[in-house]
Amino acid sequence: MSRRVLSNPVVSIHPVLLILSVSLLLSVLAIDSPVDAGPNANGVLLVHAQLDGAYTDGDPADCGGDTPAACDEVVSRVDGEGPFLFSVLAAFPSGSSPRVAGVVFGVEYGPSIHLLDYRSCGDYELFTDDWPASGEGIAITWAYPETTLVFQMCAFLGYQYGEPALFSSIAHPTQGVFFVDDSIINDPEAPVALGSLGFGTDGSIYCPDEVGACCFSDGDCRNTSRSECEAEGGVYQGDGVYCGWGLCEPTPMVRMSWGRIRSVFRESGR
Repeated sequence: MSRRVLSNPVVSIHPVLLILSVSLLLSVLAIDSPVDAGPNANGVLLVHAQLDGAYTDGDPADCGGDTPAACDEVVSRVDGEGPFLFSVLAAFPSGSSPRVAGVVFGVEYGPSIHLLDYRSCGDYELFTDDWPASGEGIAITWAYPETTLVFQMCAFLGYQYGEPALFSSIAHPTQGVFFVDDSIINDPEAPVALGSLGFGTDGSIYCPDEVGACCFSDGDCRNTSRSECEAEGGVYQGDGVYCGWGLCEPTPMVRMSWGRIRSVFRESGR
């Protein structure tokens, strides 16, 4: 079957609006982290396959369609060659009130995944030179903030040929990964977890209500699910408890010889 090669689309918005909008978004990187959490705190990025129809390599990567209403409805695995329509989503905890005016993120995927088309679901965008190639990044802004708990940020049409592989949401190669709101300060909020879509394998879904800090013996901390934390030998701190300064203390260690260890045990009467 012949496949057409993806080329970067021409952005048809006014260049001045694009530059002003995205420059404002990226300028928040110079601001210190806020003391209080903003409206976009504790969000996650997910990658969802939209299985609401059959697609061909001539179809566009449209926004809309089969967008899940809740995190637990996200489809994180597809099987077969495709092509498949899928999207990078933002998701926030139940009871929160997000106001996402902009987002910065990247994508990473294996060589067996081939993209045919993509589309930003925002009003303005600014991407790295080789976007949407693996390891590249994009900044997206909205004229009016997104306020739903789950929404699309970018849609892709692609297929997999060869080994099973993951399409993952990651940090932008130079700017990191964060949301900004529509306030005057535009405080950045980093997602607490980044999900993936599996082609012929299981992807990762991190629902914001089911993610927490995982502490490891070396003091490292990573936001993940309870099952993944325990499988990797970590200590799960609880749903909704996220990594922060001083949360995970390393296990204290004392260097001593084997002879000294035996002596300590003898002295303790063991």
